[in-house]
Amino acid sequence: MSLSDNERWSVIRWIAVIVYLSAVFLMVGLLFIFPSLETVLGIAVMVVSIIGIVPLFIVINIPYIRMHRSERTPPKRTVISSMSERRGRPAYIDSVRMNLLIWIIVPMNIFILVVSFVLMDIVLILIMLPFVLLLSLALLFFWKLDIGADDKTVWFYYGPIGRTLLFSDIRSIQAMEVHAVRDFMGWGWRSGSDGSIGYIANSKEGVKIVTKGGRTYTVTCHRPAELVRVVKKGIRR
Repeated sequence: MSLSDNERWSVIRWIAVIVYLSAVFLMVGLLFIFPSLETVLGIAVMVVSIIGIVPLFIVINIPYIRMHRSERTPPKRTVISSMSERRGRPAYIDSVRMNLLIWIIVPMNIFILVVSFVLMDIVLILIMLPFVLLLSLALLFFWKLDIGADDKTVWFYYGPIGRTLLFSDIRSIQAMEVHAVRDFMGWGWRSGSDGSIGYIANSKEGVKIVTKGGRTYTVTCHRPAELVRVVKKGIRR
């Protein structure tokens, strides 16, 4: 049975993850097997794990990179949505915090900085500091997903990144279970194995929105049934 384009890219992305992890574990294994080469292999582990993140990130996000430019540079919220939110009268409002980022990135950054400066290896410091900066930027932009709906629009945003959809442009909306790792290979602003654009902050529940233009969005939220009810009511008007 032939695979669709989305399924093919899903397989390729998982292969890239396996290759990357295998390379990192191989280098770590060599470090234990040849302790006399601790300094050289230690730096090699850091280089492989850090430098390897770049091609891995590109491969994982190729489906999203290939999307139409308008989806990669989404518009700001509409005036209606902004006014509704300022007045505190949206029909639905929600925020999903990605605590996983805080639990992982903050301790990881602290560990990296402590190890780098304790060893006082200038090469290691120069390699690790950009990595710490990237992790900090990821935490800054993606630690909270805001979702809302008023009488004409529904929106979902990671900081400045997100979408506002008019009810008149929505074909369907339904509640669903969300599997972040299986379907989106992680959290944040993602591309799903089914071709959908994901705004993923957890692996619990959310909604799937299909527009009349054929674009699909998967958005995690705390009260999906309520959001579905609000949007469907707005569509029927």
